[in-house]
Amino acid sequence: MIKRKHAVEIQVQGTIITISGFKDFVTGAVCDVKLLLEKISNSVSDKEILKTVQWLQHDKVSSSTTPYSPDATVFIENAFRMKLKKVDVLLDNQPHIINFEKMQEYNIVSGKSVKISRKSLELGDLNEDLPGKVSFINILKHATYPVIERTLYHGTSESSVKEICVHGFNRSFCGKNGGVYFAVNSALSVQDQYSPPNADGYKFIFVSKVLTGDYTKGCHSMKTAPLKETGDIPLRYDSVTDNITKPSMFVIFNDTQAFPEYLITCQRIHR
Repeated sequence: MIKRKHAVEIQVQGTIITISGFKDFVTGAVCDVKLLLEKISNSVSDKEILKTVQWLQHDKVSSSTTPYSPDATVFIENAFRMKLKKVDVLLDNQPHIINFEKMQEYNIVSGKSVKISRKSLELGDLNEDLPGKVSFINILKHATYPVIERTLYHGTSESSVKEICVHGFNRSFCGKNGGVYFAVNSALSVQDQYSPPNADGYKFIFVSKVLTGDYTKGCHSMKTAPLKETGDIPLRYDSVTDNITKPSMFVIFNDTQAFPEYLITCQRIHR
């Protein structure tokens, strides 16, 4: 089936499989051979699959369903269990694509598609009404979690750029630019006090991933983040900010909390 589908030659010698043909055709054939080998090595036998699962085609006009052949069912089910998004299959001597995300079968030749479904033979048709089923449902809202990682900006001098690129942020040399601060808006980082221009007028700003975590309001005199009021365990805040409700700047006290992702080199243009 793979040979006809991809127009390739396949030779098997012991444990070696040789696929020959046009380059683009061979690529698709290799994927199908891998899928076939994984299917063979699968611990679930074909008989077991056919006892428990049935794949169905849905007729658009009559709304009736037609089961796939046993071979097609086993092939599609193995691809489904491998969590593939799509799989190519030859049905009625024509190439088709089974799309598991859309639960559709697409005929490449005719361009037509039909709905498919997976039926558990152990549980029956899950679309049918269950006797004595509960007539109400509780809807659980998604829990809201605090933002612990942010994309922030850090302006620095030209002399510190190489050090940050190689070793990351370090308070020992970042301190001369106001500590290891990170701005929410890049407009703050381009100010001369944070990113002094070099002799050619270029400024340097890092776009960084920063773990701000659980933060509180800070001040210039702080050497480290303050302790939380959590009882006997001395836990500190992860970072501090200038404004708790609408932060414009964060300061971290652990060098491993920030990662330089991009370097922006810019120049102020005077009009």
